[in-house]
Amino acid sequence: MLELDYAFLADYASIQGGLLTTVGASFTRMEAQALPIHASFAVAGRIRCDEAEREWVKLTIRFISPGEDPTVVEASNQIDVSTTTHLPYSGHRRGIVFALQMTLPLIELGIYTVEVDIDETEGVDRTLKFEVIPAPVT
Repeated sequence: MLELDYAFLADYASIQGGLLTTVGASFTRMEAQALPIHASFAVAGRIRCDEAEREWVKLTIRFISPGEDPTVVEASNQIDVSTTTHLPYSGHRRGIVFALQMTLPLIELGIYTVEVDIDETEGVDRTLKFEVIPAPVT
């Protein structure tokens, strides 16, 4: 079995020693003083795999802007899920964490969508959304 255990947006995410570290996890809003701007944020999560023979998984993360003609930015990568790299527990089960730190343009106010997709499974595995709103005037 291969599945996305969880995924979320964060201000920052990294993997150190096989552990996922995040700051500002699970946000749903981003304030902008003016548009367009470049925003830095992360997508992080964990893939669960209990297929002993599986070595690699292709993970695709898709960023979709709001609007009638949305901008789509897509990143794909092969992730090592081998039992050599990730020691199994409870039989062949392994949890493989991932983190993608990115800087992308925010071109308008509204709801932005981030899709997290394990290509070997059917459909998009997780859809995350955040809203870009005007920053309060001080």
